[in-house]
Amino acid sequence: MTSASTLFAASRFDRVRLPPEQAEPLPHWAYTSTAWYEREVERIFRKAWNYLGHVSQVAKPGDYFTADVAGVPLIVLKGRTGSFAPSSTPAGIAVPGCFGMMATAS
Repeated sequence: MTSASTLFAASRFDRVRLPPEQAEPLPHWAYTSTAWYEREVERIFRKAWNYLGHVSQVAKPGDYFTADVAGVPLIVLKGRTGSFAPSSTPAGIAVPGCFGMMATAS
């Protein structure tokens, strides 16, 4: 495998960025590379809102479900007032009107 410093060099992905009819998929190693996964987690999943589920999964106050987003275990709870509380901590973080969570680096 290539060193981390050249693993993500733009020149390695020239063919991926071509117009769709000429483009090639990512190199096969990108789908199994630990370094690639860690970079996606850092640059995508921990910096953006992530879909966690559908409102029907927490129809009544007290309903909950669990999820895992990029290695962060989460619980989503519908509170007594009907608000959603996605959290990765036991204390909970209420996010009224939202059904997702922005993961943050630990």
